[in-house]
Amino acid sequence: MYLAANSYLLSEGHDDLHVCHVDVTSGQEGKNGKYKEFLADYEIAQVQVFMRHGARSNHHQIPNYINPHNFSCELQGSELEASLDFPYFLEAVDEDTGLTLPIDGNPKPSWNPETGPDGKSCKEPEWNRTLGKLQGGGVLLPKGVRQMLDFGNSLQKSYGPFLGSLSPDEVYVRAMQRPPRVFLSAASFLKGLIGGSRAAVEQLHEGNFKIHIHSNEKEEPMESSSGVCARGDQLYNGADKKSFILKEQVVELGKLFNVSDFSPHCKSKDPDIADVAITSVCDGGELPCGPGNQCISHELQVRLQRSYDKKWYEQTAGRDGGLEASQLIMYPLLKELVDGMSAEPSSRPKLKVYAGRDGVIGPVAAALGFGVGKWPPFSAHIVFELWEPKQSVAGSAMVRVLYNGKDVTSGVIGCGGGALCPLESLKSALQKFLSPFATHEEACMLIPDHAEVV
Repeated sequence: MYLAANSYLLSEGHDDLHVCHVDVTSGQEGKNGKYKEFLADYEIAQVQVFMRHGARSNHHQIPNYINPHNFSCELQGSELEASLDFPYFLEAVDEDTGLTLPIDGNPKPSWNPETGPDGKSCKEPEWNRTLGKLQGGGVLLPKGVRQMLDFGNSLQKSYGPFLGSLSPDEVYVRAMQRPPRVFLSAASFLKGLIGGSRAAVEQLHEGNFKIHIHSNEKEEPMESSSGVCARGDQLYNGADKKSFILKEQVVELGKLFNVSDFSPHCKSKDPDIADVAITSVCDGGELPCGPGNQCISHELQVRLQRSYDKKWYEQTAGRDGGLEASQLIMYPLLKELVDGMSAEPSSRPKLKVYAGRDGVIGPVAAALGFGVGKWPPFSAHIVFELWEPKQSVAGSAMVRVLYNGKDVTSGVIGCGGGALCPLESLKSALQKFLSPFATHEEACMLIPDHAEVV
């Protein structure tokens, strides 16, 4: 495990709605504002983006909930117009075989949010008797489509000509196979980035922009639960079990919803009660109410959000296994990042995009040392910029890192607190994630609880 010099201390200030969204239109990416002069001797060489999907509906349920929020997944206006263009310039491709994926195949990428029988409301989670758990739900909302459209458009403006008039071979996009909201978020982002009408896009670009998907989930480095790193899974699950919502809060929730033991709805990696309350409020709905018409108060929600954030911090960045788990599990993805930056310019896409969930953004931020200790909001993103010195300037390739539009480079491990991070320094720091082992495979082997590593 590699510890950052400036370890995070949980802040006192919490916003109970901070998970709803981030401002995707006014970030510090590119040569904007004060960075224009600072980066005058460098030229942008590549941009890589890790992003969480946009706003979604709930995918958990709680008992005796009398005011469930009605989520609409009917696209209208500019969001509908954008989705109608998707099939004409985008293509889903199996990363493992190189074959085009049918939209109704398996896995099932879709150009539209999943709706219920009425064609308007979002498809709700359903109980799977075979697996003994809820499945489905968590559908990308129209506002989630809008967030991703705006984010793509904002990045294009930030980098100007560098990301202007991109051709399909200059862009690499990969989305997690599940859930469908991730693929649709990637499609919306690309539409915002490319812009223009369908006719203009077809005229400017030969061939489709591809969204890659690993049909074998175990091959996807973003899939933190793939089981590829047994030691990482062991540490993460251990940290998860040791972090919990306070007992008095569980008792309060049990009284509100007339449940003798509410703890099962507070224990999952993303607790049922958190999912139901947050998705409702983020969509303009109410906090959940129980059968006595007593509801979660704003004050209780603030306390619960603090518990969720503390639980998230312990799971991903805590000293009791969370940080080491993040570094081990996310190592393959971060190695792919630096390998992509180290590639020859002729084989290096201008833009690489990795679309995933909160379980990508949070652990990556924690592993690199700038995790903020809060649940990553919908549309959360990390941007990695590769800058190369101009021909007239001596120097080496440098990396700049931004989290939700804010420059966090000085907090990245191995970067020495500098405003720019040497690419070689970042590569060396990642290798320390494996210490004292030489390979990721060795580092991921299970270690008995009381064994010493020498």
